Amino acid sequence: MRRTLLCALTCLFLSFEAFSTLEADIILTGIGTAEIEDFTGFTASGFAPGGGSGKLDSNTFATSGWSNGSVEFGGSNDSGDFARGSSSGNESSGGIYAFNHDGAGDVGVGFQPGGSDFTPGDLTVRIGNSTGQSLSSFEIDFDIGALNNTERANSLNFSWSTDGTNFTDVGTLDFVSAEASDSNGWNLVDRNSTISFSNSLDNGNQFFLRWTGNDVSGSGSRDEFVLDNISVTGFAAAVPEPSSFIFSGLGLATVVLRRRRR
Repeated sequence: MRRTLLCALTCLFLSFEAFSTLEADIILTGIGTAEIEDFTGFTASGFAPGGGSGKLDSNTFATSGWSNGSVEFGGSNDSGDFARGSSSGNESSGGIYAFNHDGAGDVGVGFQPGGSDFTPGDLTVRIGNSTGQSLSSFEIDFDIGALNNTERANSLNFSWSTDGTNFTDVGTLDFVSAEASDSNGWNLVDRNSTISFSNSLDNGNQFFLRWTGNDVSGSGSRDEFVLDNISVTGFAAAVPEPSSFIFSGLGLATVVLRRRRR
């Protein structure tokens, strides 16, 4: 009983310690429990630590590849490309928008690429592990789409990293808009995958998700893109059942006894 209580208190302490030191605001606090960013209240008013006032939280979000620079984690910028405001699409100025993609007020973080904006460029999301356990894998789920209103194809591709520098592409999560334009409005699709870490991600550590935009084919202006409902779930490595340890121990004891009898 004392040992069980001690283990529980230790896990709680480790979880609290990680939560208090991690800089990311999207923090996994339970194994198998999804943390979701649905961009409620986002109005594309810029970036700031802690977010608020319609801004993206720069403790969680960073971006680069814009004509007026980039926003690093923990940075602030509420002008130009980083604060284009709310819209339903069909914009001409490059930058980050809060795109209403369903006509009913459902908003996601949006991108209008241009010749010197987001071609290439990226949005990076920082995730913290405060589950009290090491993670062996994570599930990523998100909605992604384009307003295909131009004669150019562009991509918004996914990759991930444990150090924020070396990223691994996941081709099944990539998205490319059609080169030929249409009048179908916003077209969102769901992307989902479970990704295993090469080495387990210890409690208190972070990992990173990145969406990278670029030109693919065609010419002229570029389609608009939107990301919404980003869901991340962490999973721990499987732990053998206590009974397996018991039977393993009994087997070892039997071998020892047999050897002694001989």
